[in-house]
Amino acid sequence: MKHMIIISFIICFLSTNKVYSQESWIVAGKSIDSKGTYYINSTYISNENQIIKIWIKSIIQKDLWVTKGKSKIKKKVYTENRLLYEFDCENHKTMLLYDVKYNSSGDVISAYNPEEYEKKWEISIPDTIGEILLNKVCELYNL
Repeated sequence: MKHMIIISFIICFLSTNKVYSQESWIVAGKSIDSKGTYYINSTYISNENQIIKIWIKSIIQKDLWVTKGKSKIKKKVYTENRLLYEFDCENHKTMLLYDVKYNSSGDVISAYNPEEYEKKWEISIPDTIGEILLNKVCELYNL
């Protein structure tokens, strides 16, 4: 009986701890096909000389046809990316520092950690989600 009480207490503690540790995300925009929604973390990691380092999250919806008996049904599957970016507000450029992809179950599919020589500033292409993210981050955090 004591073990059950202790286990129940631990489960309650961990579940409430998770609620408080979740990060807050600000909706930044949707992809052109409206299958992807992009978010900006509510707190940046650093902000120096108009260069802001911050996490971006994207949730992408894909339609998957699944065979069930003799029929096929369309199932919506979601994948999530968390990307660490630097945004150069003065020169309108971005640099990807890290990328983690998750499947709909929350399992890590892949992680990309570019080598130093692979990191480079990219121009922001007009009317793309990259430009939307850059403008939103600079609007919110370029102090």
